[in-house]
Amino acid sequence: MLDSAAKVLTRLGVRDTAVDASPVDVGSGGMAIEERLARLGRIVTAVGATFGAVVGPDGNRIWLVDEQGAPIDSLTVIAMVLDGLRARGIAGPLAVPFTVPNSLTSYASELGFTPIRTQANVANMMQVSDGQRAVVAANGRNALSFPDLHPGPDAMATLVHLISAQALSDLSVSTRVASLPAFTLAHREVSVAWERRAQLMRVLNSHPDRSDEGDIDGVVFGEGYERAVVVPDDDRPVFRVMAEGEGPVAAASLADEIEHLVASAAQ
Repeated sequence: MLDSAAKVLTRLGVRDTAVDASPVDVGSGGMAIEERLARLGRIVTAVGATFGAVVGPDGNRIWLVDEQGAPIDSLTVIAMVLDGLRARGIAGPLAVPFTVPNSLTSYASELGFTPIRTQANVANMMQVSDGQRAVVAANGRNALSFPDLHPGPDAMATLVHLISAQALSDLSVSTRVASLPAFTLAHREVSVAWERRAQLMRVLNSHPDRSDEGDIDGVVFGEGYERAVVVPDDDRPVFRVMAEGEGPVAAASLADEIEHLVASAAQ
């Protein structure tokens, strides 16, 4: 994959500097992603790069830092890709799971995209994006796909789109990021034993404050820009809580409230 990536970047006229260009897992048995991004940020500023990227070993996920070495959150990366596509006159269906905040789908709508909600699992997102002929599918966790290319998440395709978007802009990456809306999302986790997951989902789905958002593999509380989602993690015995609000304080407060609700229900 690395040789192919180098050839693609060369054809795009990109002068790249490879750092740790080996298939080492991110955050599992190796350097945590925060450490990698901090190190990458120092290198980016030292060499004067336009931005830096970390690609996961599976080729699915991508993390970015701007030219000042500051990490760019995953939701903003989605917005940057959409912004770049729109600058090239491209829009259409956007497949995103219900875990992605309404603030991002609202921004996508303003750009001319049509957000389509999917379940949180990648298989459903891929199926829906293919059936709806989505231009982009994004899970909100550093993985984007472009179904016209192929249905699965593709970090290198994402990188190419980001490079194309930057080539069309006279602004630095950090300035472009600052011009985008703030997509505030507070995260919490609640430990839940594997054998308790099904029972907890039944309890949460019967909660009087639950919002009905159709056939999803999680639970939603609230609506609009004061909304929290709860979803069981696929790989670990935890339930993830993600809350959006009118600013970081409101999002954190709602996340704490729902975290307490889930923890109490899990006992």
